[in-house]
Amino acid sequence: MFSMYQDLRADTSELNRIIEFKKDDIVHYDSLFYLLKENRTKTNDIYYYLRALPRQNFFYRVDGTNKQLENSGGFRLVNSRVVVDSLNQYTRTYNELRDLQDLEQQNINMIKEKVFKIADAYVYDKMTQTLTIKRLAESYPLLDFTSQDLNALHVPANAIKRIRLSEIELMKKLQMQAKNLMHLLNEQYDIESK
Repeated sequence: MFSMYQDLRADTSELNRIIEFKKDDIVHYDSLFYLLKENRTKTNDIYYYLRALPRQNFFYRVDGTNKQLENSGGFRLVNSRVVVDSLNQYTRTYNELRDLQDLEQQNINMIKEKVFKIADAYVYDKMTQTLTIKRLAESYPLLDFTSQDLNALHVPANAIKRIRLSEIELMKKLQMQAKNLMHLLNEQYDIESK
């Protein structure tokens, strides 16, 4: 049970990181569409936000211990029904999050198809000379695009924003469930004293 406790601890840490990432992405989304509507002269910012928009940062739980217990029949050795129920609840919430992440990926794929009606691929290349996206100091022109092109980008982008807001709520729920499960494991198996 100690290794399951460690898995849950790693999950809560990773969830913290991804929640902050998704919050930043939502701010980027709002900034991007404000600039595209109100101030298209700040193209270095627009390119940066366009480039950042389809980034994905998904949560994958650390479940080596859980899989090992499932495959070996080790769950029957867990004496506490409350622990098993809590673990099942955590797994159900995680699966719900995975479904949302799959939906997010579908919308990210749509954005990748639409973005090059607005953004110049040459500028994208200049922004990604390293592993991180670099905001360019100089401004480059956007492509000539129609309101339909912008709308075709905006619809899946807005879906991603809504999905990410829902993901944040589920991730907070997962964190709470993981912390409760860690508390139960510690009560049942005195983990922290080991």
